Amino acid sequence: MSALREALRTAVERRTFITISGAFLTALAATWATAPTAALTQTRDGEPVGEEFIALMESTTHGLASLPTHERQHTPTLLDACLATVTDRLTHGRYTPTVGLRLHTLAASLFQTIAWHRFDRGRHSHASQYWIGGLHNAHTAGDHDMGAGLLGDLAYQAAWRGDHTTAASILNHALSRAHNPAARCLLQLRLARTLAAQGGIGEPRAVLRALSAAERHLSDAGDDRPTWCAWVSEADLAVDSGQALLDLGDTGRAHQLIAEGECLLPTTRDKTRGVFLAYRAASYLDSRNPSPPQLPPPNPCSWPAVSAHPAASPSSTTSSPASSLTAALRASRNSANSPPHGGHRWRPECRVGIRSLSATAHTTVSSRPEAFPRCFLRGLPQRHGNGSLLQGHIADAHGLLP
Repeated sequence: MSALREALRTAVERRTFITISGAFLTALAATWATAPTAALTQTRDGEPVGEEFIALMESTTHGLASLPTHERQHTPTLLDACLATVTDRLTHGRYTPTVGLRLHTLAASLFQTIAWHRFDRGRHSHASQYWIGGLHNAHTAGDHDMGAGLLGDLAYQAAWRGDHTTAASILNHALSRAHNPAARCLLQLRLARTLAAQGGIGEPRAVLRALSAAERHLSDAGDDRPTWCAWVSEADLAVDSGQALLDLGDTGRAHQLIAEGECLLPTTRDKTRGVFLAYRAASYLDSRNPSPPQLPPPNPCSWPAVSAHPAASPSSTTSSPASSLTAALRASRNSANSPPHGGHRWRPECRVGIRSLSATAHTTVSSRPEAFPRCFLRGLPQRHGNGSLLQGHIADAHGLLP
């Protein structure tokens, strides 16, 4: 119970700032990867906790998390109250092992949801505390997929802060116990993104291996998915793969994949479409020509196979988005040791802007927060002086945001 109480205490004491080091997070992930799970036992003190109470708390929490995006900004206080109630019952209640399992599972989910709320508001120390509290609960409940997801969130935060070494280490530990294919897909995508951003000799092949694994896991994923990664789709696979290839300098194939990802999104994910448009806008910051020729919009019913030469797009060859990704990765493997596409290198000022936008946008995809940072989108044309194509994508992204 100490982890729960510490997370709640830290959240209340707003003047408390705790920086959790990368070494601590790596050690925590390593411990989680090998620590056994103890069986839950019957508690004998306190007021009894019945299954009807648990069912009510579960339905309330699910309802708050399922609200439309623009309404979730009003839920943090309610979520905090739900977590405080669940924590109190875990600490002072009397319940069976079955009820205890449900309480710990619910607490882990609440900790994760609230952590993303804190992260989106820039309260990173508090977010870390909540993710760690959730990790303890998931471990107690024996839910390894949930624990892996919480470690993946901590890794995402580390990558967002630029600590890609810590992020990669955490993700590798998380993958050691994750079982659900959808969970493994998301973790592999995050690993690919952080390895690509990390750079260095040998990283291109590691990135491509992670992307290939993510594609394979997504093809194996059925409808039985953890809630925290139920949204992962071929659209996310395509766009995240494209973003990783951009960091590797393979801009031609990257643009193709990002465009495909946009077309795969259903209308219910228009906010994510805005994020993807922002991704594509940022990708043109790496182009020699600030207004490169517009690619023809992909046809979701007739997906063009990605050629080893980005300029080639034979109309007679069609494939699924997954096979397009396979072709792109195969071509990238063949050129993994070659200079970036076109010989162009990242400009330092563009690298900072793209990394910041990618991290913020990926947060939106992962956590579905209340508002996308419009200020960053508005600042792109002014800060980087790019041409009409970039401004057009930014305008499109603005039109999709609430």
